[in-house]
Amino acid sequence: MGGFARCRKAFGECVAQSAPEVFDNRRLEFSEVFFDRFFGLHGPQRTAATSTLDGKNVYRLSKGLYWIEDIWKRLRDIEVYIGRFPYSDTGISRIRHLAYHFENHLQLVYVLRERLKEYWNMTKQVFKDDPQYERCKLTVSKSITSNFKQLDKFKKDRGIIVHNIDIIANPDIDRLEFQELTSELMDEMPSLWWLRRVHDSTYRKIRNQFRKAVAADNIRLASVLDSYFDALLQVIADESGRLRLP
Repeated sequence: MGGFARCRKAFGECVAQSAPEVFDNRRLEFSEVFFDRFFGLHGPQRTAATSTLDGKNVYRLSKGLYWIEDIWKRLRDIEVYIGRFPYSDTGISRIRHLAYHFENHLQLVYVLRERLKEYWNMTKQVFKDDPQYERCKLTVSKSITSNFKQLDKFKKDRGIIVHNIDIIANPDIDRLEFQELTSELMDEMPSLWWLRRVHDSTYRKIRNQFRKAVAADNIRLASVLDSYFDALLQVIADESGRLRLP
């Protein structure tokens, strides 16, 4: 089991062990918060249980872990989205559809990087006076920093798209967009029917390349996540893998 899965398991076990007792003691309070959040009401969004130091720390760390996991699932979803073009009557160009997911993948990797960075800062704040953290913080910090460096390539690629409008972000997308722009000419000149076939063939080939590239990127990202949480567990868990609080 990788570090990411072990971290999720540690938090899941912690919540499962403490939730029944807390819920029994605060049944009405939990019910009120549940309905307020479920129906979007303006009442309390948290219970008083999260106001204690331990409760607040578990809430912050588990919430942060949830948001990291959510981004990871979205990155995995893109592998499917690239191969599922929308219905023809939506008015969405299949090239824009492909370009959107290509760019969104880079954007989500950037968001993941920033959330991992913030999660590490949160962990340091929670465990700042903890003896175990003091003993391993240099080793853990070095490992965490190494993981961030592996994500810098994605950050650079995203920056090219966002900040350099005169640069072709992806030559394959640019070529497909040019081919798509000539579609009216293809329709008006029957002798050029073969251009349409070239365009369709090129689109399928590039779409498949993108899908494989995203899948390969996600494999690397999974390795980064496991390495990141392997290091983090040295701070937040005991030797048996159980979540601990300072």
